[in-house]
This record gives sequence, C-alpha cells and structure tokens, in this order.
Amino acid sequence: IFEAEDLLTNSLALASQADRNTALERAMRMLRSNALKIDIHKISNLLTDLGAYVETAELCLIRASDYGLMIQEGIERGSWSNSSLIVERRVCFDIICQLLRELYTSLAEISGQSSMLSGKLHTLDRDQRMALKNELVHLFTRSHDEMFHKEYLYPLLLELRAHKDLLQFNTRYLESFLEQKAGDDLLIYGELLYSFYQTYERHDLAMMTISALAQYDQRGQIETNERGIPGPRYRYDLHELIPIGDRISHLNSAIDCCKRVIEEANEHSNVEMKEKYSIFFDRLKALREVAMIQLRVQSYLIRLREDPNCERGMELLEAISVLDRCLLEMNDLYENFIRYFGLHECRLYIFAVKDVQK
Repeated sequence: IFEAEDLLTNSLALASQADRNTALERAMRMLRSNALKIDIHKISNLLTDLGAYVETAELCLIRASDYGLMIQEGIERGSWSNSSLIVERRVCFDIICQLLRELYTSLAEISGQSSMLSGKLHTLDRDQRMALKNELVHLFTRSHDEMFHKEYLYPLLLELRAHKDLLQFNTRYLESFLEQKAGDDLLIYGELLYSFYQTYERHDLAMMTISALAQYDQRGQIETNERGIPGPRYRYDLHELIPIGDRISHLNSAIDCCKRVIEEANEHSNVEMKEKYSIFFDRLKALREVAMIQLRVQSYLIRLREDPNCERGMELLEAISVLDRCLLEMNDLYENFIRYFGLHECRLYIFAVKDVQK
C-alpha cells in the first residue's frame, strides 16, 4: 500500500503521460488486491489529482463489494452485528456520488455556470468530460451492487435530471426502481418508466404505463376539514396538472404501443394476445375520441372567458382547470360542460363519435 501511495504521489511530477499511466497501472494492481486496507479518502484524493476518475470509482466499488461480502458472511454465520461495515460501504458510494456530481456540474459549467472542481476536471474540455462520463456509465453498468444502484446511483441521476444516462442501465435493478417510483408518484415518474419500457421494446408495459398517465385523475377527494367545513382535500398548482392536450398525446403513444403488440402477436401467431390487445386498442381509440371533444370544449370555454363581457370568469376558470384534471366520460362532459355552458357548437362533435346514442 505504501509503495502504491508513493507511485501515485511521485507520478504527479512525471513529465511523460505514458510514464504516469504506467505508474498508475502498477499502483492500481496493488490497490485492487488490498482495497480493504487502504485509506480510501487519501487514495481517492491522489487518484483525482492525477485525473484518474474511473480508477477512483472502480476502487470504491471493489472496496464496497469486499465489505458487502464480509457483511453477508457475518449474517450467514449469525455473528454479524457491526454496523461500521455498512458505514464503510456507504463512504465508498458517497465518494463516487461526489465525483459524479462534480462531473455533471462541470458539464453545466461549460454552458456558463461556474463551480469549484477537484483534481484535473477543470482542465478537460466538454468532449473529454463527456467521454469520462460514458466510461463511468460503462463501469457502473457492470456493477451488481443493489445498494449502490438503488440507493445512490439512480437517485443521484434523477436529482441531476440525467434521465438519458439513467436509461442506459439495463440492469435488473432499474426496472424495479422505476416501477416503485412510478407507483409512489405516477405524475412525476410515469413518463420515465414509459421511456424505459420503450427503450427496451417492452411495448405492452409501455402501453399500460402511458395510458395510466393519460387517465391519471387529479380531481382529488372532497372531505371536511377540522371545523367541519367541506373543502378540497388537495390543493393543486395549475402548472402541475396534465393538460388535456398532453393526455391526448399520451393516448396516441399508448395506441402506437398497442399496435406494436398486436403486430408482434400476429408475427408469433398468438391469437389470445391479439384478441386481448385488440380490445385495448378499441378502448384507447374511444377514449381519444372523447378526449378530443374535451379539448374542443376547453378551447370554447377559454374563448368565453376572454370575452370582455364575460360575467362567469371564476366559474369558467374552474371548469377549464377541471378539464385538465382527468379524462371525462361523455355524459359528464355533455351535462356539466357542453349543456351547462350552452356550447351548442360542441354538440355537433358528439355525433361524430362512434357508437354514441342520440
């Protein structure tokens, strides 16, 4: 370990990049086999001073994996009770996350946002930093550490809004991570889960996800408050609603996915699957037809509210908001909006919808 530290320290003074690389390779061979014995903070600082960011992350993953094996062996023997091993694992992951955070910040810095960067990161141009990021993504893809992926890497990439990079991790952990996130908050994570399924051509699950987002009901529940006065249980920010236009786009995506599933069923002569998704296809098309009328109704209400002589401004504003909060059924749309506000032009659109009874 001392020899490895000396190699790293002395290599900083070497003029030749080839000599520095040779010293780094020799040092890493020693450090990999002694990962549990090193001072990880000291070594990671030496490595980042050399610009060896991938090697820093690799060594942290090796050290965390070795600690993980020790914890598992202790559990199997029934003698494990030392939480310090878990702490050491988390230290390794924290170092990796700090490195990643600095790298993504440095990419933003090139666009004009300044930051304090460690090591030689500030000397790299954008292409070099992008290449470094891709190397790290490739390294992390080979990792099978569930704690690292689910508790550190994925949450950090979400925080950094690096969704494209997140979707590169075709691991057994990412799907369950995104499913849990979307289950907790479909509004925020639904499109990301849909993109994951689309990326890996899971068209059936992509259809279910994006159609659920299109039909996401944001009307909330009505209940009384502590004084017994009826009022909304949830207060909504208008900017957080899914506009009816976006819901229609989601339905279009769901229909396209459904077509792909039906095509795949035909290719494999799967009659049962074809019949099942043909029913979904018809339902989605019917939903879209009514949603298109809902969009027209909303546009009419917006025009009414913009009329200088309008005397129902607040009522119209609430109605416009409601039309962005869910997909309405035809009867509800007709009785509470078209008929209530006297939108006679919109009545004509209803008869264009298939299977609508007079």
